[in-house]
Amino acid sequence: MDSENAYQKMLTAHLDSVFYGKAWHGASLLGTIRRLDSKQAILENREGFSPWKILLHCAYWKFDVRRALSQSAEQPTFPRKPRDFPRLPDVPDEQAWRADKEFLEEQHIALRNVVESFPTELLDEVPPKRSFTYAGLVLGAASHDVYHTAHIRNLGVVLF
Repeated sequence: MDSENAYQKMLTAHLDSVFYGKAWHGASLLGTIRRLDSKQAILENREGFSPWKILLHCAYWKFDVRRALSQSAEQPTFPRKPRDFPRLPDVPDEQAWRADKEFLEEQHIALRNVVESFPTELLDEVPPKRSFTYAGLVLGAASHDVYHTAHIRNLGVVLF
């Protein structure tokens, strides 16, 4: 395997480990939210955070990093409003919870696919209007998942 391919494989492996599991640090984001039902997912702490709100927030930042890495002239818009912490569905039931967990996974897969096909020679470049390299954005998205996994697990929701 050449070093360029190894760089992308390392980035995608890290993204996947913190999202799906088998992460060095422990719990994964998807593994944590899969344990919750819709009633647990809407429980807010005193600061107004709930696992569901955090899930949608993570979906947005995966989207944002993917958009930063996109080589397309057309930039998509995030399908939920407001962008950073989108509103929950009008009816936050099990069906809507399943759909939003799938939405988060779709955003993860889309980001992973862009990373896999991103020109390796550009990974250490800083994109326009950003402060971090492309690789730094990808690692930031993974770190963001780790941070919010711990955030969800510390909200006081019973996970087992």
